[in-house]
Amino acid sequence: MNQQPKERALPTGHTATIECPSGLTVTMARMTAADLSELSKASRREFLQRLCDVLTRCTKSIEAPGPYGAAVGPLDGWHWMDALTGDRQAAQLRHRVLSLGAAGREYRFEVICPLCGTARWHAVDLLTDVGYVPYEPEVLAVFRDGGEFTLDLPGGGRVGFRLGTGRTDALTLGARKTSDREALAQSMLPRLGAVEGLHANDRARFLSDLELEDLDALTEAMDAVQGGVDTLVTIQCGTCRASQQIHLPFSEAAFYLPSMTRKTSGEARRASIRRLTGGSPSDSR
Repeated sequence: MNQQPKERALPTGHTATIECPSGLTVTMARMTAADLSELSKASRREFLQRLCDVLTRCTKSIEAPGPYGAAVGPLDGWHWMDALTGDRQAAQLRHRVLSLGAAGREYRFEVICPLCGTARWHAVDLLTDVGYVPYEPEVLAVFRDGGEFTLDLPGGGRVGFRLGTGRTDALTLGARKTSDREALAQSMLPRLGAVEGLHANDRARFLSDLELEDLDALTEAMDAVQGGVDTLVTIQCGTCRASQQIHLPFSEAAFYLPSMTRKTSGEARRASIRRLTGGSPSDSR
């Protein structure tokens, strides 16, 4: 279990209640510049652990424990690394809105068209454009009991798998991937449970050798029980009109920095200058 991040003083009124897809409900405080600095210094391999440290530090109390069995009230040793992947992602998106205020709702990121190479900024509203999918009660019951889901593969054999958490996700970070299929297999390995007739040490080879029909069935089964944030967005190129689907790229410190990508219109800029200087409209032209 992770060591609890150090507590800090909290400005009054800078908290919000956040409900996660599993039913976990927490009261969270805004992120600070020190928190952002911690994330910015983390390597790709370290980022998830540091993010969960920050989210844990910003979580002031548990209002409803959901499937985790933690006591209502102070965290008492609970850490976001132990949370379901979907709960963590949902909390991260809503925590950004809490931390940045109104500006935190819009998330802008750069997209490059794979067909014509045109680069453009794409924006999503994290409260209205992103879907939140609840975990089904029977799925949470399996997780709460520490069990596995089982699937009979089309090609024969039975496999078990678990829901993803911060700890399973962390095992895939920094791994070398030579192909899309290898990347998919590596992302599935930490969630893979017992495989009929196979020693546990052979699970990586088992995934690499899976026939495509079986791999597709296992991928679909893992996705079916997953709740949380629907991070897949469809984007159309403004130049060649080609469409592509990508997952929201929010696993980096820049996710909490809208000013890095936000483009301010001329009128909005002039309005900001007027507020800051107390001048008339002509003073800022």
